[in-house]
Amino acid sequence: MTVHDAVLSRHANDLIVRECKDGPTQGGGHRRLDYWVLRRSWVNAAMIGYEVKATRGDFLNDHKWRDYLPLCNELWFIQEQRDLIKLEELPQDVGLLRLAGSRLMTVRKAVYREIEPPIGLLTYVLMCRAKIVPEPRNIDNRAAFWKDWLEEREWTRELGWNVSKALAEKYGRDVADVRSENERLRRQNESLSELRAAIEHLGIKWRDWMTVKEIEEHLNAPRWTRQEIVRARDALTELLNGATP
Repeated sequence: MTVHDAVLSRHANDLIVRECKDGPTQGGGHRRLDYWVLRRSWVNAAMIGYEVKATRGDFLNDHKWRDYLPLCNELWFIQEQRDLIKLEELPQDVGLLRLAGSRLMTVRKAVYREIEPPIGLLTYVLMCRAKIVPEPRNIDNRAAFWKDWLEEREWTRELGWNVSKALAEKYGRDVADVRSENERLRRQNESLSELRAAIEHLGIKWRDWMTVKEIEEHLNAPRWTRQEIVRARDALTELLNGATP
């Protein structure tokens, strides 16, 4: 994780201004804090400054950091590596942090100092870096709204997954049932085709079923043969009545 990510994580609910000037751009001679933070709290309000040092030489050659003290209630140095800054080189009220993995580890805590409001910096932030948005009517209500939204989203995602799973299972069962029914009808049609061929071979026309009398009139065959034909007719009729249209 970078120093920038660590600062954002440390002040997730606060106002953070990166490369913050101490006044308007015109005129020159500015001081520029790496990070200036306004804590979002009426009870524990504070303006916090951070200066990031990547090398020891970067710290030793910086002679302007003392000018940052009037701009913030707390001033911190952040060293990206261990032992870049010696504690005895800092004023007693300046804090020191070290980047350790994904967080900023406190080497020495900064002392909170009362200061005069930095009007120039505040005006710069308001005019050049701020975006005005409607004030939430009730922070508690807003938090509750987002909590409910997240819970509903999670519930909706779970519901969608369950519905999708159920539909997939039903589709699989339906496909299996259709294939089974198609196979049954195929075998039945084969049987009907064989019966039709056998009946036509006996001289019976494939049309409305003949009565027993018509079979006797049109078929010159022994009595037992006629009985077999009648049974075949009845069996075929039963098959047809049970077939799916």
